[in-house]
Amino acid sequence: MQEWVSESNPTQMVDVNNAFLNDILVEDVYMAQPVGFTDSTKPNHVCKLKKAIYGLKQAPRAWFDRFKSAMVSQWRFLNSKFDSSLFYKWENGHIFLALVYVDEIIVTGSNYQLVQQVILNMQKTFALKDLGKLNYFLGIEVSKTTNGFYLSQYRSIIEASQYVTLTRPEIVFSVNKLNQYLFSPTAEHWEALVSRSSTEAEYRALTQATYKVVWIQALLGELNIKLPASPIMWCDNQGTIALAYNPVYHAKTKHVELDIHFIREKVVAKKIIMQFVPSEDQTADILTKPLTFDQFHYLRSKLNVHPGQFSLRGDVTEHG
Repeated sequence: MQEWVSESNPTQMVDVNNAFLNDILVEDVYMAQPVGFTDSTKPNHVCKLKKAIYGLKQAPRAWFDRFKSAMVSQWRFLNSKFDSSLFYKWENGHIFLALVYVDEIIVTGSNYQLVQQVILNMQKTFALKDLGKLNYFLGIEVSKTTNGFYLSQYRSIIEASQYVTLTRPEIVFSVNKLNQYLFSPTAEHWEALVSRSSTEAEYRALTQATYKVVWIQALLGELNIKLPASPIMWCDNQGTIALAYNPVYHAKTKHVELDIHFIREKVVAKKIIMQFVPSEDQTADILTKPLTFDQFHYLRSKLNVHPGQFSLRGDVTEHG
C-alpha cells in the first residue's frame, strides 16, 4: 500500500470528453422530432434513437456499460463486487486500480510505466482530457506526501452536520430537516430530537461503523490485501461495549435487536475487536461538543488534521 503513494508512482486523473454522448442504447428510445427539423411529410412521426444524447436518463448507464465493457473485455480488468465503480487488475506482481465517477477517472497502481500504458489504452478508445496528478475529486482537495494523502474539504455548517450523523445518528432527522431550510434556517429548525436512549444511539452508530469496516475488509480482501490484525472499534460507552460482548435484551435495546445480532456475530468471530476509549481521547467530540482550546488541538492532532494550503490544478492535456 505504501509504495502506491510514493513520488515515483503518482495517482493520476483523467476526464472523458462527451461521455454521455453517442453511446449505444440497448433499449428502444423514441423522441419527438426536433424543432426546425420536422419532416413535413410525416409531422406526427417520432425519431428512434440509436445512440445516447445529453439529457437522456439512459445516457449515464449507456456510458458506464461502454466503459465497463472496455475495461473488462478489452483490457482484462475485474469489476469489484463491493464497489461497482472500481476496476482492478493484477499483472506481473503489480496492481492497477481505476475508479470512475460519472466522467472522471482516477488511475493508480504500483508501477508507473504500466499505469501510463493503461491511460494510453484508454486514450485509444475514449477522448480523454489528462488532468495530471490527482489534486481535487468530489469536492475534496488531495495533497500527497511520501507518507500518504492529506484530504481537505470546506463546507457550510449545515452541510458539515451531515458528517456528524455518522457518529450521532440520533440527530439525523434534525439534520435532514435543516437541509430543507438550507438557505434560511431559524432557531426552531435547530432543535434536535432526543433519542430513545443513549445506548440505542451509541449502538446504531456502532452498527454503521461496523458495516463500513466490514465493507472495507471485503474490498481489501478482494484486492488480495491482508490486514495484519482485526480492526479495533473504539467506543466511550461501557454499556454499549458490554452489550456487544454479552447482549441482554431489555426495554432500552428492543429497537436495536438486529444491530445487536450483527455486531455480536462479528465480535464472536473476532472480525471486530471492541475497546473502550476515555472521553478525553474521544476524537468524535471535536465534531459534537464545545471543547477547550487545548483539548480541541489535542483531538485535532489525533485526527492527523493540519491547516492546508490551497492549490490550483496543473496543466490540462487534451487527447483524442
